[in-house]
Amino acid sequence: MVGDAAAQAIHGGIQGSKNDPQNGWLIPCSLQSSTDNISFTMGGTPFNVAVADLAYEDVGDGSGLCVSGVQGGSEDLWILGDVFIKNNYCVFEQSSSPRIGIAPLKY
Repeated sequence: MVGDAAAQAIHGGIQGSKNDPQNGWLIPCSLQSSTDNISFTMGGTPFNVAVADLAYEDVGDGSGLCVSGVQGGSEDLWILGDVFIKNNYCVFEQSSSPRIGIAPLKY
């Protein structure tokens, strides 16, 4: 989940995407075979996410649209979940000083 403005910007670059009031952002299921990436920049470092991983689940109405793995929400809180984590190295330290380390995959 990202801010609404970021979700709009991301999906604005995906032909055939639409924001459905019932299902949220939808993108063509045909993107599951895409080799393109989108990039999130944090701290000056770009982190790629495969566009194929965004086509999450077919809505099942015969439209050929899938629920997008990126949805809009609060501008103040971004949740980078499984779609992000599977495309980047993520290390979670669960100690008395917990921390998270993230590094981009090299393709």
